[in-house]
Amino acid sequence: MQDKILNKIIAADDLHWCSEDNRYVAISVDELNTLLTNSVESGITDENDLYQIVKWATNARIGEILLKNFMERKIKIFKIDENGEPMFGSN
Repeated sequence: MQDKILNKIIAADDLHWCSEDNRYVAISVDELNTLLTNSVESGITDENDLYQIVKWATNARIGEILLKNFMERKIKIFKIDENGEPMFGSN
């Protein structure tokens, strides 16, 4: 569901095409490989920990894209959710 919402407010030009999953993603395959390699080289090898790092990096990238698009007035904030996070919509 989140993917469908993000695809409406984040242009494909800001994302990477993943032919394996047949969809646009926030982190490219090369970036994912580098992220995992750097994590393993830092001593993080637990699969759940690696998953959490990928999740964090994906959220950080999406946040970066949303901020850029908000600053460029391509999207707008229409309310703040119960966690204090902005909710975005098309402008």
